[in-house]
Amino acid sequence: MKHTPSNFIFLLLIIGCDMGSTDSIYRENLQRTGVSIEDPIGDNPNVSLLSDWLWTQEQMASPVISGGSIISGGLTISKLKATDGELKWSKNAPGRFVTGTPIISGKQIFFLSGQSYLSAFRLKDGEKLWSTKVAPVWQVISPLVVDGRVIISTSESTVLAFDQDDGRLLWRHALDGKSYTSASYNNNIVYVGSMAGAYALNVGDGSEVWHTPNYHIVTIIVYSDNHLYYGIGEGDIIALDASNGELLWKYNTGSEISSSLAVDQTSIYVGNAGGKLVSIEKQTGSLQWSYDVDTLIRSSSTVAGDVIYFGDMNGVVHALDKYSGQKIWTVDVGGPIRVSPTLSKDGLIVYTDEGDLYRLK
Repeated sequence: MKHTPSNFIFLLLIIGCDMGSTDSIYRENLQRTGVSIEDPIGDNPNVSLLSDWLWTQEQMASPVISGGSIISGGLTISKLKATDGELKWSKNAPGRFVTGTPIISGKQIFFLSGQSYLSAFRLKDGEKLWSTKVAPVWQVISPLVVDGRVIISTSESTVLAFDQDDGRLLWRHALDGKSYTSASYNNNIVYVGSMAGAYALNVGDGSEVWHTPNYHIVTIIVYSDNHLYYGIGEGDIIALDASNGELLWKYNTGSEISSSLAVDQTSIYVGNAGGKLVSIEKQTGSLQWSYDVDTLIRSSSTVAGDVIYFGDMNGVVHALDKYSGQKIWTVDVGGPIRVSPTLSKDGLIVYTDEGDLYRLK
């Protein structure tokens, strides 16, 4: 296996209701729940290789899908036809390769790349609209686009908001610790995790609503039903009251959290470094079931209907019944999977570390 710089290994795992104008976003919505509106695929999916050239190192960016097209980040930012992988366009990313999952909003694509460039490209043809350097080091996150603002958190202990149309800096908020997680959003509030705790900020001007300190946050903060859920470095899942940041409950998964959470109406699903995917009741924090694989799980789960999809570092895609944790099917695609599967009407799209893009349908 090929390797990126060692500090990316930690950052890769961190890369619910007002949906804004976003068309396609990492973790499915602005609340970052990981719950898809698409129907699950069939129980015996066919596997098609759409592309084998997109990336040549450990894959950091999940594909996003809009209007029958896949937007994929790797050595370039590329647009492909979702049904057969036909290349529509491919453009060089500012500062080398794409380091976080792109987001599609309206007719624009926003993404981070290389030495911390935030860029906007036109969806139709890949023309660069603007690009700005946001920090001195790589940022492995997916932007948040809401209310005409492109919002990112950085390892320089800041949250930044840029104008969607021209890339002008609109506001900056200083954090007490570095942030390696993408922001989430609900009802005019942006939620950000850092090495010094959770923050709630006003989307308009970045002013602080509340800050809950002393949590070493390593996943995206997920908003669901006025609660916030996230993982911390010690292996705990934390639930907070979204209105004031007060602790509701804490559950230890038994090993370091190595993927972001998926949260539906009743449950939380998360993989850990011990090779377990667990289901936790979201109101009480009690364990409902666990599912074991023989390797760590870096791929965050995607939920569709009654099914959970995720990949593992042995290259196996898993489909589970979300109520029981029972296996529905598995498919070996032959390369480590550390990014989230993406579901669309054209099938389940899976990206491997070897640069292979698969469709399961």
